[in-house]
Amino acid sequence: MSLPRPDAWSARRSAKFWGDLILKLRDERGVTQRGLSVAAQVNRSTLRGIERGEKPGDMDIMERLLGVLGYELDAIEVAATAQEKSSCLVAH
Repeated sequence: MSLPRPDAWSARRSAKFWGDLILKLRDERGVTQRGLSVAAQVNRSTLRGIERGEKPGDMDIMERLLGVLGYELDAIEVAATAQEKSSCLVAH
């Protein structure tokens, strides 16, 4: 899997965005925080901080979390960027 460009991790992609996304996907899949942290090999306190929007999580961690949940980081980035563009078009 290719990594997104570094600018994709700019300020417009807040820790809250990623935390909310991981929490939503985890809940939809019925995966516990402990189960996700074990499967993705991420410390549970790190996962907890990401889901609360307190820690941004680096690309490697986000790829592992999303991979366990059945998603690819690139696909999430493309969808988020498309949604932003469509929001901008509607707003103008």
